[in-house]
This record gives sequence, structure tokens and C-alpha cells, in this order.
Amino acid sequence: MQHTGDLAYQHCGKPMFSNRSELSRLLPLIAAICALIILLPGCIKTRYTIVLEQQVSDLQVRVDELERQNQELRSIFDSIGPNMASATADMDRIRQDHSKLRGSVEELGHELDQFKKSYQDITPRVESAERRLSAIESKLGIKTDTTPAETPQQQNQGPNEMELLKEADNLFRAGNYEAAKARYTEFLKKHPNSSSVPDAQFMLGECFFEQRAYDSAILEYDKVVTRYSSSPRAPRAYLKLGFSFYELGEMVDARIFFEKVIKDYPGTEEAELAKKKLDLIR
Repeated sequence: MQHTGDLAYQHCGKPMFSNRSELSRLLPLIAAICALIILLPGCIKTRYTIVLEQQVSDLQVRVDELERQNQELRSIFDSIGPNMASATADMDRIRQDHSKLRGSVEELGHELDQFKKSYQDITPRVESAERRLSAIESKLGIKTDTTPAETPQQQNQGPNEMELLKEADNLFRAGNYEAAKARYTEFLKKHPNSSSVPDAQFMLGECFFEQRAYDSAILEYDKVVTRYSSSPRAPRAYLKLGFSFYELGEMVDARIFFEKVIKDYPGTEEAELAKKKLDLIR
């Protein structure tokens, strides 16, 4: 092993230090330098580690913040979840209600169409019922017609008047009821004050009766008993009202008029015919 003193010699054979005392003074410095050289990498590593640890710490802070935000979002979703389910259920119920409502609207539309059709079908029946009611009112003595109920003022019949009524009667006997109705109606319009008006009015009802238009016949017979109740045609008109209701199958109304004829006109031909019909109803 080379002696330490040999280190005093440098290249070219010249001594680096002049004596040993100088070397002794420098040895601590040299030792410090060597220690520094040895420790320097450790110091650098320590500073780098501090920087990394700081970055890791910052990242951990960010991670913790993200975890906190994630937890908040979880809490929000957990609270919204039931509400979303409820909202979905409500939406389903709304859809179902809307479907039911649409079905109800379609059903109401169908019912409205049926009602319109029924209204069109029932209108003639209502008119017929009104005519029957008028006839019943006349039987009970209830006068709803503003036309005078008594025989009009009698006047002497002129030639044209007699000829028109005779023509109508001939058409009726020939079975030409449409033409007869036209002549009777013309007579009533042209000669409203004639003493033959009750006859023409009654015969107009007879035309409808022969044509089996019983509702219209009831209307015309009712005019006879309402407007001309003292006319000789009144008993027969009451009887034919009963006949008309009988033919229509309205037995309650028919009975009312048959009983009235029997009560108000006893011993007459009309009363006998009314009894026979009344027996059939019983």
C-alpha cells in the first residue's frame, strides 16, 4: 500500500505540497469535500422526492375532491331516483288516461250520431203523439186551438160551393181519395163560413182513414169535435177517433173515445158501434 506521503508528489515528479503540516491542514477540507461528494446525490434525491410527494399530495387532494363530488352526485341521483320512478309512473297513467279519454270521445261521437239518427226517426212519432194528445184534450174538453169551437155563421150555399162539395163526395165514393182530399181542402179554403164545413172537415178525415193514414185522420177528426162540437158530425167523429186509435194499437186512447160516445150519445148508431169495439178491447 502506498504511503500517504506519496500523495504529495504530482506528475513530473514535483511535490504537490511543500510539507506535511500543510497537508495536515488540508486533510479536513478534503474529507469534507469527499463527504459532500458522497452526500450530494442524497440531497438531490431528497429534493426530487419532496417535489414528487408534493405532486402526489396535490393529486390526492384532487382525487379527494372528485370523490366528494362523486358522492354528492350519488346522493343527488339517489334522491332523484324515486322521483324519476314516480314521474315515469305518472306519465304512464297520463298516457292511459289520454287513451281512455280518446276512447270516451269516440264513444260519445258514436252516441251523438245515434242520437241524431234517433231524433230523425222519432220526429214523425212526436208529431203523431202531439196529434193524439190534441185529440185526447178535445175529449176532455181542453181547448188548445185558437180557432172558434162552434159552428161558423151559416150562409146560403152558392152553386159553386155545392158543386165543389158534390164533386169531392163523388171522388170519395169512387175511391179516388187523393183527388177527394184536394177538393175537400179546396172547399175549406174557399168557403170557411159555409154550414157544410163540418161535413167537409169530417170527410177529409175519412179520406185519410181509408188510406190507413190514421195519424192524419185523427188530426182531421179532432178538428171536427174541437171546432164544431155541436155539429151532427161530432158523434161520428168521436167514434172514428176511437177507430183510428184502435187501428194504431193504442187501446187506452181508443177506450177513452168509445166510452165517451157511449156516455154522451146513448141509443145512437155510433154508441152501438162503440160498444162492439169496446168488447173487442176487453
